[in-house]
Amino acid sequence: MSATIHRWMGLSLRTRLTLSFVLLVIVLALSASAAASARRWLFSRQEAAIQQRVREADDRARIAEGKALIAETVLREKREQLAQATARAEAAEAALLAARNVTVRVKGEYDQTRNRNLSAVPADVAGLCAELARLGYGCAPVR
Repeated sequence: MSATIHRWMGLSLRTRLTLSFVLLVIVLALSASAAASARRWLFSRQEAAIQQRVREADDRARIAEGKALIAETVLREKREQLAQATARAEAAEAALLAARNVTVRVKGEYDQTRNRNLSAVPADVAGLCAELARLGYGCAPVR
């Protein structure tokens, strides 16, 4: 046999088992700690990614709210323009109705005047031409 005895071999079985158990517990504790650290790191990465998505969604929501506000303003302006156009159309309709009434009245008066029997009184053509000239209309006396 060799003169040197290995330290491990010189220990009793009970001591070797105890040391093996302690080393196993240390290795298991280190591996559990490493696994927990890895899970925490993965969780923090996932949390950061989720927070980034939330910030991006908030930004998109703010942009959408701004667009909605602009669209609402444009819609309000269009409604005001529609109300103004409707008021102008109603005014134009009223003016058209008034013009039609005047036209019907004038046409009626024209028909009455045209169909009226004129008296057989001779008219002074020269006097009528002078009156028309005074009003700005030219007149050539009929001979």
